[in-house]
Amino acid sequence: LALDPKSLDVLTEWQALETRAGRFEEARKHLLRRIELEPEPAVLFVRWLEVATLDEARLRRPHDAVEALRKAAKLRPKHARPRLEIARILRAARDHRA
Repeated sequence: LALDPKSLDVLTEWQALETRAGRFEEARKHLLRRIELEPEPAVLFVRWLEVATLDEARLRRPHDAVEALRKAAKLRPKHARPRLEIARILRAARDHRA
């Protein structure tokens, strides 16, 4: 079975399979590849929020989650969620950097 590694649908399925299998680092790689291929800024915003959730909840990497949220905030600067999530994560990590 030949699968196109540049297909967003294929990458979405791979990500889902890796997530269900508990292979979160691999799921993250597929998600980042989806971001590279995604042409729509609105979708990119959501994808960076997904990366942040994966980084924080599954990979336990709060600083990577904050970085993903900063990328989301650049795409939609007036949206409150990335800023609120950054504050929450840094507060929980007892890290008060802006």
